[in-house]
Amino acid sequence: MPLEGPSPKPGDLIEFNRTIYQHWGIYVGDGYVVHLTALLFTDQEGWSSLSSAFGGSAIVRKDHLERVADGCSYKVNNKYDEKIPPYPREKVVRAALELVGRTMPYSVTSANCEHFATELRYGKGFSDQVWCIIWIQYQTEWGWVIGPHFLILIVPNKGAIWCNLSYLGFRNYLRR
Repeated sequence: MPLEGPSPKPGDLIEFNRTIYQHWGIYVGDGYVVHLTALLFTDQEGWSSLSSAFGGSAIVRKDHLERVADGCSYKVNNKYDEKIPPYPREKVVRAALELVGRTMPYSVTSANCEHFATELRYGKGFSDQVWCIIWIQYQTEWGWVIGPHFLILIVPNKGAIWCNLSYLGFRNYLRR
């Protein structure tokens, strides 16, 4: 899918719309984006993985926008500009390029790709995707509310189960 909206300028935040989450990076010019992605999937052109969500490491990469998008739509989304003055574009790009190739800690709650990109642009990491985290423990099953509309339940030795929260009676909670 193509770019939605205006063409990016160096230093812009780029939001890639994945199926159940958004991937984020910094546009650095000439069709390239710098982004934080899972170490396990560095050969898959930027698809960040939920396998990193539970802690671990990620790598900073510089990839072509279309390769990171991998068929998903993407857009410029400098969503905090009206509340927080961004750093100068040149500073954002320089800082992003200096990090390429570096392995960094990763956490879905405090150090994900959106935190990475907003830290470069504003000097502080933010992630609206992780607005609410609820730990659910029942015997040996664990789950996270990772976004505003879904729950991913991790079942040891069985994998992950995705569930739309509106089916669980969370409708009123989600509207807050």
